[in-house]
Amino acid sequence: MFDIALHTLLAQRREWELQLLPELVPDYAAGTLARDVFLVRDAPQLAWLVKPTAFEALLAEGVQSPSYLAYGDDLITHRSRSLSMAKLAWVAAGAPTSSTYYAMRLDEEMVTAQKMCLLPETKNMELGPAELVQRLLKQSSLDAWVYATKVACLLEEELREDILTQILRRAKLQDGDALIHIIKDGASELDVARALEATSIGRILITAAAEQCTSVVAHIWANVLDNTEQRLLSSWMQMRAAGLVS
Repeated sequence: MFDIALHTLLAQRREWELQLLPELVPDYAAGTLARDVFLVRDAPQLAWLVKPTAFEALLAEGVQSPSYLAYGDDLITHRSRSLSMAKLAWVAAGAPTSSTYYAMRLDEEMVTAQKMCLLPETKNMELGPAELVQRLLKQSSLDAWVYATKVACLLEEELREDILTQILRRAKLQDGDALIHIIKDGASELDVARALEATSIGRILITAAAEQCTSVVAHIWANVLDNTEQRLLSSWMQMRAAGLVS
């Protein structure tokens, strides 16, 4: 009967139960020997299961192994390369548009912003969107604020509006009264357009337009800009959309 049980378990691919069978039938004193002989004779590929140290060695190896396969010497490099692998898998799957795709886009923008503006201090830090933007806005570089805008435009609606408002406030603080001077000094629409492109707010709006986020910015800039500034920027963005200015 014991031999029949061994054959049945092997046929059903229940290797774990086969290995434990002598313990399940303690009254059969020769169970362990019968199992070992059976494995060597009929299933040598499974003989390692009954080696005394086999599982201990596997457990020890598992404890020593890292929790993930590292693709770089630091966390930011690992994330960047992992995202590259994920994008290859996405393309191989037919490049479907889904929530997973948008999450991957957000991760890509965040990693890019971190690599371009916040290294080496954060090379082993995984920053969330809000914390990342706060760090970017503390930078004196306008490029950092542009990266912050790209990240913000990919967030969920409520958080997106909150973060874009912070970005606009930071840009407005940097520009000071520049928009008012442009209104007074602009001799032509082309002069005004060129002057606006050089402002912090102008760069932010151009970035938002590229990310198809202009309507969100236009909705929230009432909290940051006065009516004259809003009209100026609205007119400029309409001309850009129509191709009248670059």
